[in-house]
Amino acid sequence: TGSLDKHRIDRITFLEFDPVLTLHIDFVLDFIVTMKKEAAQAAANAALLAAMQAKPRETMHDRRSIRESVVGGKRRSTIDDQPSPAEAVDPKKFGRTQFPELAFANHTLPIEDGGAQFGVRDGSTHSIWDVAQENNAGGLLLHWLVNLDLHANQQIGESGVIMIAHGLRKNTTLQRLCLRGQNIGDECSEDTIDKFVGALRDNSVLAVLDLSSNGIKRRGAGKLAEWLKDANGIRDLDLSRNSLKDSGLAVLAEALSVNGSLQSLNLQLNHVTDDGLLSISNALQVNASLTKIDMGRNKFGPEAAGRLLACTKSSVTGLSDICLQG
Repeated sequence: TGSLDKHRIDRITFLEFDPVLTLHIDFVLDFIVTMKKEAAQAAANAALLAAMQAKPRETMHDRRSIRESVVGGKRRSTIDDQPSPAEAVDPKKFGRTQFPELAFANHTLPIEDGGAQFGVRDGSTHSIWDVAQENNAGGLLLHWLVNLDLHANQQIGESGVIMIAHGLRKNTTLQRLCLRGQNIGDECSEDTIDKFVGALRDNSVLAVLDLSSNGIKRRGAGKLAEWLKDANGIRDLDLSRNSLKDSGLAVLAEALSVNGSLQSLNLQLNHVTDDGLLSISNALQVNASLTKIDMGRNKFGPEAAGRLLACTKSSVTGLSDICLQG
């Protein structure tokens, strides 16, 4: 609803979202991203305009006098012959700078917290994600949220994972994503995992990702490791309560040796023995960004634990918080 001018759209409403339209989801996402960029630019322009209008008029007169003295007092100066910037800019052309609401039928969604609940007409309670997924618009929803926490939701399935992958691509909003216990690990198809990890690779805004309790094994660890090698936005990664084992730790260690953004890593309860812990210890000798690691409740011995603790003495590492709880 609203004007066709993108800055004046008040609400985007899906009454009966046609699944066929999901084939053209990239077009919709491009529209949203463009609208956000233009709205941000409009806000910046409006702020600049306000600052220019607040500038004392004497300043403009002083500049004109100096210019006229240089050219012999003739009225040929650009300041004198053209309107001032404040006079030349029409504030009405900026329109709205707020991002439009997203609504499904009679339900308008909150903007910030994807874990929030809201009532529907039958008096029951559904999560924001439930309504979005039912309308085949989960990918669009992520462009309205800062935080999406699905750990208490019913299983989203592979279709939900693919929607999230669509939403992560070109996303400039979502900073925290929790998919704990969604069973989206190695049991998912190769294509689904590739789409999800590919979307992570295209995203530079997401800072916190919780993939705990998802049945991630060696295959999934390898896919995540390829992403981590080049990831530059992720700060906190939770892979606890999976089945990474030593083979999964080995590929993650390769990624940690070159990653420069990750600050906190949780690998608790992953059936890791001495070999896996030694792989991580070797990687942390050259990793300068990680400050916290949780290796608790695994199956390594005291000698391997000592190697990890020795990493804190490296001149490169910034590691200061290590959990080895048995």
